[in-house]
Amino acid sequence: GWATPTIYYRYAQVLALLGEKDEAVAQLQQAFKQGWLKAARLERDPLWDNLRDDVRFQAIVSDVNLELERQRAAIPALLEGIQQLSTSI
Repeated sequence: GWATPTIYYRYAQVLALLGEKDEAVAQLQQAFKQGWLKAARLERDPLWDNLRDDVRFQAIVSDVNLELERQRAAIPALLEGIQQLSTSI
Protein backbone atom coordinates (compact mmCIF):
# COMPACT_ATOMS: atom_id res chain seq x y z
CA GLY A 1 0.00 0.00 0.00
CA TRP A 2 0.86 3.65 -0.06
CA ALA A 3 1.34 3.95 3.71
CA THR A 4 5.03 3.25 4.19
CA PRO A 5 6.95 4.15 7.36
CA THR A 6 8.65 7.00 5.51
CA ILE A 7 5.33 8.52 4.47
CA TYR A 8 4.14 8.52 8.10
CA TYR A 9 7.46 10.04 9.15
CA ARG A 10 7.36 12.81 6.53
CA TYR A 11 3.72 13.58 7.29
CA ALA A 12 4.62 13.84 10.98
CA GLN A 13 7.35 16.33 10.08
CA VAL A 14 4.90 18.51 8.15
CA LEU A 15 2.45 18.40 11.03
CA ALA A 16 5.19 19.31 13.51
CA LEU A 17 6.15 22.32 11.37
CA LEU A 18 2.50 23.39 11.31
CA GLY A 19 2.36 23.18 15.11
CA GLU A 20 -0.01 20.19 15.08
CA LYS A 21 1.89 18.43 17.86
CA ASP A 22 -0.72 15.82 18.82
CA GLU A 23 -1.20 14.64 15.25
CA ALA A 24 2.54 14.81 14.56
CA VAL A 25 3.22 12.51 17.50
CA ALA A 26 0.45 10.15 16.39
CA GLN A 27 1.90 9.92 12.87
CA LEU A 28 5.43 9.45 14.23
CA GLN A 29 4.18 6.63 16.46
CA GLN A 30 2.62 5.05 13.38
CA ALA A 31 5.90 5.36 11.48
CA PHE A 32 7.65 3.50 14.30
CA LYS A 33 4.96 0.80 14.37
CA GLN A 34 5.44 0.36 10.62
CA GLY A 35 9.20 -0.14 11.09
CA TRP A 36 10.77 3.31 10.90
CA LEU A 37 13.98 3.10 12.98
CA LYS A 38 16.22 6.06 12.15
CA ALA A 39 16.95 7.32 15.64
CA ALA A 40 19.71 9.71 14.56
CA ARG A 41 17.22 11.68 12.46
CA LEU A 42 14.88 12.07 15.40
CA GLU A 43 17.73 13.15 17.65
CA ARG A 44 19.39 15.61 15.26
CA ASP A 45 16.85 16.88 12.74
CA PRO A 46 15.91 20.50 13.56
CA LEU A 47 12.40 19.86 12.20
CA TRP A 48 11.69 18.14 15.52
CA ASP A 49 12.91 21.00 17.73
CA ASN A 50 9.39 22.06 18.72
CA LEU A 51 8.65 18.53 20.00
CA ARG A 52 11.90 17.72 21.82
CA ASP A 53 10.44 18.65 25.22
CA ASP A 54 7.30 16.59 24.64
CA VAL A 55 7.40 13.40 26.71
CA ARG A 56 5.59 11.53 23.93
CA PHE A 57 8.32 12.45 21.45
CA GLN A 58 10.99 11.44 23.97
CA ALA A 59 9.23 8.10 24.45
CA ILE A 60 9.27 7.47 20.69
CA VAL A 61 12.99 8.25 20.53
CA SER A 62 13.54 5.86 23.42
CA ASP A 63 11.42 3.15 21.80
CA VAL A 64 13.31 3.48 18.51
CA ASN A 65 16.66 3.20 20.31
CA LEU A 66 15.49 0.19 22.32
CA GLU A 67 14.33 -1.59 19.17
CA LEU A 68 17.63 -0.86 17.46
CA GLU A 69 19.52 -2.27 20.44
CA ARG A 70 17.30 -5.36 20.43
CA GLN A 71 18.02 -5.92 16.75
CA ARG A 72 21.77 -5.37 17.21
CA ALA A 73 21.82 -7.86 20.08
CA ALA A 74 20.16 -10.48 17.86
CA ILE A 75 22.83 -10.27 15.14
CA PRO A 76 25.38 -12.70 16.68
CA ALA A 77 22.77 -15.44 17.04
CA LEU A 78 21.58 -14.89 13.47
CA LEU A 79 25.13 -15.07 12.17
CA GLU A 80 25.77 -18.25 14.14
CA GLY A 81 22.61 -19.80 12.68
CA ILE A 82 23.70 -18.87 9.17
CA GLN A 83 27.14 -20.34 9.78
CA GLN A 84 25.64 -23.59 11.06
CA LEU A 85 23.36 -23.81 8.01
CA SER A 86 26.25 -23.22 5.62
CA THR A 87 28.39 -25.91 7.21
CA SER A 88 25.56 -28.45 7.10
CA ILE A 89 24.93 -28.00 3.38
